[in-house]
Amino acid sequence: MDRKGRPVVKPTLIFHDLRRSAVRNLVAAGVDQALAMRVTGHQTISVFQRYRIVSDDDVRTALERTQAALGGRSGIGSGHNPGHNGGTEASQSSGGAA
Repeated sequence: MDRKGRPVVKPTLIFHDLRRSAVRNLVAAGVDQALAMRVTGHQTISVFQRYRIVSDDDVRTALERTQAALGGRSGIGSGHNPGHNGGTEASQSSGGAA
């Protein structure tokens, strides 16, 4: 209370809280990073990344989307990159010399 008995209201949000929310909302909406940086006024990627908060839900969603894109496969040990075989075909086709 102030001297006249009125409640004193202190702001709970600061400019940077709003800027952080803007970055998070722009990224969540799929806005290109360069455009998001222009909207929020960030001039360097490093500072923009400091404002980009990644939550556990963000990580979970990214992993679920990746798994869905792979057709439900885990991508580990399941031929996730058939063009890469560790050089075994090249060594076999050259007579086994690696």
